[in-house]
Amino acid sequence: MKDIEIKIINPLMGDSIPIPKYETKGSAGIDLRACIEEKVLLAAGTTFMVPIGFAMYLEDPNLAALVVPRSGLGSKKGIVLGNLVGLIDYLVLVSGTIGTGILFMTLYSAGH
Repeated sequence: MKDIEIKIINPLMGDSIPIPKYETKGSAGIDLRACIEEKVLLAAGTTFMVPIGFAMYLEDPNLAALVVPRSGLGSKKGIVLGNLVGLIDYLVLVSGTIGTGILFMTLYSAGH
């Protein structure tokens, strides 16, 4: 297993918003949270760029991080990732130092 550096950028993270972690034993990935202070109404057919409150750096160009839907938000509420799968790779993070800014997820409302 390789270590991956993350840098907490939003002061809400770790305070009112939990730091990303494995929420259940046997989880294949960590749960991310929207790092926002106010609720957002995502109208049908619209997208919203959600900051997730941290930056990361992948030193190894052979590694990538994936953001994939896991919960029932898509089937229950019609909310999915705007690009279906988010890919965070070396080309995105080629800064040479720990991340240059906050990562975002694009959410899309299909409007259930």
